[in-house]
Formats: sequence, C-alpha cells, structure tokens
Amino acid sequence: MDELPVEEERHAEPEALLVLDGTLELAVSGEAVTVGPGEVYVVAAGTAHAVRPGSSGTLVIVEAEAEAEAEAEAEAAAVAAAEAVAAADRPGHRYGPSHGKLAR
Repeated sequence: MDELPVEEERHAEPEALLVLDGTLELAVSGEAVTVGPGEVYVVAAGTAHAVRPGSSGTLVIVEAEAEAEAEAEAEAAAVAAAEAVAAADRPGHRYGPSHGKLAR
C-alpha cells in the first residue's frame, strides 16, 4: 500500500484483505474502516469499497473467485485422471508406445 487512494469497486465474490504490516484505511459502503497489522477484513460480495488515502504497509488480497476456479480445475484434473485409469484397466486395452516406457 502506497498511501494513495484506490477508486471504489465491487466484486461478484467476497474478498478478504489481510494486513501484514501497516494500516489499511477503507471506505466500505460509505463507512470508514481501519484494518491493522495481523487483522483480516472480509468485504462481502457486491459491497462497494475503496482504499482511502493514508493506507501504507503490506496487504494480501484473497479473492474467493480465484480459489473457486482453482478447486474446479483440480476437480476436473482428478476426474480426467480417474477416467484415464479406468480406460487403461479395460480388458483388451493396449498401451501406446509412449505409455509405461521412457522415451529416448
């Protein structure tokens, strides 16, 4: 945080703001909120919020959408892996030349 304000914004998903050091000065739905070191403030989905002048220090922003996307990608990869294993276990299945051997 560099003490400069950030314009008001809204997100479709909640956003967690973790202050590692320093102070985060927010305006949340028009109300002043101060978040200190070691504190977390969760902005609810759809809530108007802005960084007020004077914020300084280190801030970590956790967006729920990114987590949800990562979970969905991991689940899709697990399903694909399970399907590949199931296909390999079918009777009569033969491995192609690149399966089970080192390519040189």
